[in-house]
Amino acid sequence: MIHKWLDLLRNEKSGIYEAELTPKDKGLGKYSTDFVLTARDEFHNEVIQWIYKSAFPVSLGEISYSHRDGAEIETTFEFAFRRIETNLLPL
Repeated sequence: MIHKWLDLLRNEKSGIYEAELTPKDKGLGKYSTDFVLTARDEFHNEVIQWIYKSAFPVSLGEISYSHRDGAEIETTFEFAFRRIETNLLPL
């Protein structure tokens, strides 16, 4: 999913992010989304949330995958966003 998202925003041949695909007057529109990162305490209670507004990926790291062990697929990615909101959650 993230890889396809990056393809929409980057030039496949040059590998360069092309900001002109998202004109400033129109914003990021359908290419961005809000997402929430939630932290938990040692008792697995949600204690804080970071809400990233108008976020979109700008790079994708190596994808670690093995056909043999059936473990989770891991990767890293970087994203840009317009702003971040922080919410302390009641216990």
